[in-house]
Amino acid sequence: MNLHALTRLHKKMRLAPKVFLVTFVLLETLVLLLGYSYQTHSARTLLTTQKEYAKQMVHQSDEYLRLNLQYISSFMTSIVHDSRFTAGDDTEIRRWFNDNLIYFIPNVTNIHVLEHNASLLSTSPYNWTLADNAYLQERLHELTPSRRVQWIGPYASLVSGQTVSAALPIPDAGGEEKLLLIDLDLGELYERLLPDDASMARGELLLMDNAFTPIYGRKPYVHYDVFDKRFELQSISPDVFTQLWNDQETVNGDGRDIFLTRSHGNPLGWQLVWVMDRTELLRPLEQSTRFAVILASASVLLSLLIAYLISAFISRPIRLIASSVQRVGSGDFDIAVELNRQDELGQLARYFNLMTRRIRELIGELKRTEARKQQSAFRALQAQINPHFLYNTLNTISMAAREGETRKIDELIASLTNQLQYSLDASPQPVALREELLHLENYAVLMMNRYPDSFTLDLDIDPLTLSCTVPKFILQPLAENAIFHGLVPKKTSGTLFICTYVEETRWRLIVEDDGVGMTPAKLEELRRSLAEAEQGSPLTGGHIGLRNVHQRLSMRFGEQYAMEIESREGEGTRLALTLPLPHDHLPAP
Repeated sequence: MNLHALTRLHKKMRLAPKVFLVTFVLLETLVLLLGYSYQTHSARTLLTTQKEYAKQMVHQSDEYLRLNLQYISSFMTSIVHDSRFTAGDDTEIRRWFNDNLIYFIPNVTNIHVLEHNASLLSTSPYNWTLADNAYLQERLHELTPSRRVQWIGPYASLVSGQTVSAALPIPDAGGEEKLLLIDLDLGELYERLLPDDASMARGELLLMDNAFTPIYGRKPYVHYDVFDKRFELQSISPDVFTQLWNDQETVNGDGRDIFLTRSHGNPLGWQLVWVMDRTELLRPLEQSTRFAVILASASVLLSLLIAYLISAFISRPIRLIASSVQRVGSGDFDIAVELNRQDELGQLARYFNLMTRRIRELIGELKRTEARKQQSAFRALQAQINPHFLYNTLNTISMAAREGETRKIDELIASLTNQLQYSLDASPQPVALREELLHLENYAVLMMNRYPDSFTLDLDIDPLTLSCTVPKFILQPLAENAIFHGLVPKKTSGTLFICTYVEETRWRLIVEDDGVGMTPAKLEELRRSLAEAEQGSPLTGGHIGLRNVHQRLSMRFGEQYAMEIESREGEGTRLALTLPLPHDHLPAP
């Protein structure tokens, strides 16, 4: 049938069939497009969410691995100088190992003391097999003369199973060549690297060395060869990991689409790779897909019915509904068609009202989803501070350990414990200012120990503001910014002054130092950086803590919050925050 014949048929066809056909085609097309768009959007959203979660998870696991390895190195460096080794009492050392040390080091399975590469003391009764481990003995002979921790493995050991060992010479060992050897429990370490929320983890974690060989993993991407006693890749080509990438989509040996993301920022250069099967990621949508097919089939019947009703009754109710549709198209979803009829047109009017009500419900759900998204962003912003602070604190404790100041170490660890107890609560709920002040005082103790005679802390707090609520980790980054960018570079003792006071319906928080201050150009650059952070730009470069605080307070208080910075080179810096006073703190009218 050509175009001319279609034109003639259109001219001869009565209005009712025309309206029927056109209405049916339009309605069904709209339903199918909406269904396809919804399914496509749902799949894309699910994939994006899972990929972003995988990236965050693998970086967090890599950070945990880095800190764990650093802790083991620091711990070994500390204990090799213990007087028990100099005394040479093997029974006492063995008791010390079994009753104390083995419980203080996470992910460790055994501790050995080797003499001429043979086991002298150990927490394992099978330590005599170490001398027969060819791989271990070969690596021990290859160790370079060094007072730093050196890593061996991974390898299979009859003592500790699949393990990696850390080795460090013991000084002042009575003239004998002794070595402290600590075996890691790779299975336990692997479990700790996995995400805590198993419901969010759709995929598998691969732990690989810098030669792209699996260290640990699970099926279906890794299997353990019991004869060679090592892990091997399966269904993924090793060539994939030799390329430079952080995130990649590829096809595995089974022809399935997979997504990989990796991180390798730990001291050993190990790669943490999270592998996700696209089919498995989309499996939660299978049920909704089947339901969509049923809805699509039902929509055909519904479209036929509506088209027939419209074609049979072209009159005022149609125009009324058409005008109502137009208002909905302009964004007015509160409209309802008032048509008191029990026939087909009345039913159509009721369907229209049902549709607008469902749209309103969907809009409400969208708003709630956006609120949850904002809360997730709030958690991510708050989490950026913790690694930054932990690095500085551990560095301070490390310096005290190298200087042998035991009392100071106890004080620092006590303060750090209080800090961690405060920070491990990941709830985004605000806290009272008095809690932030206690947290700040603990932090100040750590910093004054790290930089003695650099500054003193002076507080002048209005009691009315102590119960005002603020997001967690607000004061510490502000104090940290003043210490590291103002007071410490001054080279002489200064003062970190913090005060609060109430102004009508607002209260003010002042953080001031008499440090080195800033040049006008640097001050302008900082203000511009804060303005970008307020717009949601990624937090990179310097003053991360300050910009993080500004971004979180902007997110929480909106236009009721303001930050002002004043600074003079050589005189110091003054930071003033303006925050809304809670309703129960407002003066009576």
